[in-house]
Amino acid sequence: MVYEHAAVIERTVLNQWRFSQFQFYDVDETQCFVVANEDAVIVAFRGTEQGRVTDWVTDFDFGLVHGPFGGKVHEGFLDSLSNAWKLVNRQVASLTEDGWRAL
Repeated sequence: MVYEHAAVIERTVLNQWRFSQFQFYDVDETQCFVVANEDAVIVAFRGTEQGRVTDWVTDFDFGLVHGPFGGKVHEGFLDSLSNAWKLVNRQVASLTEDGWRAL
């Protein structure tokens, strides 16, 4: 689903999947969405898209580096994640901190 256009994702998660919250992010070649309802918060990131040269360049940055929560991660992924992480983290925190008053 994350590879669809934002409008298609939004219609699907709100109408068919019955989530009450939807946010799509496209930040510096990193695309992801956050959906939520009273039972769950889901964060989904796009992986490599065949026709996007910038995605392949990111893939070639494959050295392992220390991840933000321990362990080692793919350096290109960490760089891409860092582009959108503050926005995604803020969105998730707003959905979970105060219960559902943020809705």
